[in-house]
Amino acid sequence: MPQHELHEIIDLMVLGKKYEAVHDFMDQFSMALKANHRNFYHDMTTVQALLYWTRDPRAAESAYLHIWLDIISDKVGKAESVPTLLRMIQTGMIKL
Repeated sequence: MPQHELHEIIDLMVLGKKYEAVHDFMDQFSMALKANHRNFYHDMTTVQALLYWTRDPRAAESAYLHIWLDIISDKVGKAESVPTLLRMIQTGMIKL
């Protein structure tokens, strides 16, 4: 599971600013549920809700990227998760 710092690095690189509140919201159950916290707020319904609540498309994109980074981190590990996600965005595998 990536630390919030990795999510914030992606935010800065792709969106131009950190969305700390987005990551705090999405991971609010992480201490109690560990990896199972992803059963909550790690879906497109949450992405759409964040867009509605914040009226900030980049906040919703941050949530979308949060989900992707978590998935990628599980597959390739934390160390490779950021470059892998950036490559996937750059090659069009992940569209914002």
